[in-house]
Amino acid sequence: MNRAWSRISSVIGVGIALACGGANGGPGGGSALCGPNGSNTCDQGRLCDSTLGCVDCETSSDCPASAPHCVVGSCVDCASNGDCPASLPACWSDNHCHGKCATGTCPNGMTCTGEGACVECLTNKDCGKNAPVCNTALSLCAVCTQNSDCPTASPRCLVRDGTCVGCLTNDDCGTAAPMCNSGFQCVHPK
Repeated sequence: MNRAWSRISSVIGVGIALACGGANGGPGGGSALCGPNGSNTCDQGRLCDSTLGCVDCETSSDCPASAPHCVVGSCVDCASNGDCPASLPACWSDNHCHGKCATGTCPNGMTCTGEGACVECLTNKDCGKNAPVCNTALSLCAVCTQNSDCPTASPRCLVRDGTCVGCLTNDDCGTAAPMCNSGFQCVHPK
């Protein structure tokens, strides 16, 4: 997993739900996003998002002034160039404001956009074989952005991490192992 997705998943991956529709405040429907069997096992202070799982925020109003924008469940400095001051006018894919880049000046093989932001990718061709799909909303390379990007062995896309997993809900599992656990694998309940 690349560093940017690792950063996002570590920020998003733990939490507590204040409002969700399932049993124990989870997303319900046998979803494993906030805990096994549709439950909510997010840590205190976190929210349960029905698509992303345990997150810091669902909207920017959930974020503190020090990181006022909600992007994929994380509170960050900026979501777009418009969130940045004139002195640092470019929001890079690390969600921090920087000076504008010029072609060839971005670090670590990143691409300079026409708006002056260094991003990991603009299209799939900018990504490597280990994370071949460009999440164009975040300008980050991922293994997947939708289920159709995933192989049969791990057929579901865990959007918050950009990785393929065995299941997201109990409905993804067969009768031999009918429960999707918090590791996103089908298991037999004990």
